Amino acid sequence: MGIYVYFKSGKSFELIPQIRLTRSKNGTTGTAIIEINIDDLSLLNNSCDPIYNVALRNNTSIRMADTCHFIWSSGRPIKFVAMFIFSTTYEKQNFFNYYPYYAINNCLEFFPAQLQEKL
Repeated sequence: MGIYVYFKSGKSFELIPQIRLTRSKNGTTGTAIIEINIDDLSLLNNSCDPIYNVALRNNTSIRMADTCHFIWSSGRPIKFVAMFIFSTTYEKQNFFNYYPYYAINNCLEFFPAQLQEKL
C-alpha cells in the first residue's frame, strides 16, 4: 500500500506523509488524516499542474481521499491536508492493521493505542 498525490494532468507520485488516525468510541469506524508540508514537495514549487486528489493505492485498488484542502499562511499554501473516512469496520481495520508496518518501514513515529502492543 502506498500514498500518492494525483495531479489534474493524470501524473502521480508516491509520498511518505505523517498520518493521524482516529476511531469511533465503538471502534467500528475511523479516519486517517494525512498532512503534507508543501516545502517538502519540491515537485510542486515549479509546477502549474494543480493537485487533483490524494489516494491510497495497493495492488488491486485505489481509494481516493474524501476531502482535501490547503492550509494557508501569509498568502501562500503551507500544508496540504487529505482526510480518509472509513465508514465500515473492514475498511478501517484494513488500513489500521497495515499502518504500524507502514510507519516503521518509512521511519515515521508510531504511537499505538494504550491497550495495543508496540511493534
